[in-house]
Parts: sequence; structure tokens; C-alpha cells
Amino acid sequence: MRLTACEPTAHGAETVEFLVAGHAGSTPRAIGKVASGGELSRIALAIAVTTSKLGSAGTLILTK
Repeated sequence: MRLTACEPTAHGAETVEFLVAGHAGSTPRAIGKVASGGELSRIALAIAVTTSKLGSAGTLILTK
């Protein structure tokens, strides 16, 4: 994950970008640029399962 400072808005003062590496040893890159639709689905499922174990998350919104 990469946080980048931006001008403060109602949504915060940073943008968040998820980074993924396709395989061990590769450089992590922005998920929107390297992940296929199936990979995005699997990553979204992993995030949903992980966050559900940490507490309640009513809605997760992931955009590309």
C-alpha cells in the first residue's frame, strides 16, 4: 500500500494505492495496472475475509 499526500478534502489528506506483486521477486506495482479481473476478485475476497475477522465492515468499495 502506498499513501500519497494531497490537498485536504472531505475524504482526507492522502490518497491510497494498493500495490501487488504477481509472483515472488517481482516489484509491487499499482493493482489497477497489473491485476486482471479474476485477480481483482480474489484480492477483494481476501480483503473482505481479513477485515471481517478484525471487526465489522458494512461495505467495502474498491474502485479501479
